[in-house]
Amino acid sequence: MIVVTDDTVNDQFIYFIPRVQGVDQMYLTDESTNVTVNVAITNYTMGAYADEIEAVFPCKQNHFYRLVLTDVSNNEIYRDRIFCTNQTPSNYTPNQNTYVSVSSNNEFLMF
Repeated sequence: MIVVTDDTVNDQFIYFIPRVQGVDQMYLTDESTNVTVNVAITNYTMGAYADEIEAVFPCKQNHFYRLVLTDVSNNEIYRDRIFCTNQTPSNYTPNQNTYVSVSSNNEFLMF
């Protein structure tokens, strides 16, 4: 799964390993609304192992998206899932600001 932010102004980078080289189109489908948009690719770079796409992703925070990359003949060459969040990936929690932990000294009684 790829994680992006909801920044609709600046380009973001994603890295992937395609079935074949030569990405032409990128489609994002919002899994909540089932609306598909064609995303303009700013830059596509073929790497020795993984390819890189630079684009502005029109994503809403806390939404999941289906990503489909196609070639010139509209054949699907890569598919993945995208999650949009502004939290840092290493500190991500779905309970941010909604769950308060209760501290305990771990004392218990045994009978």
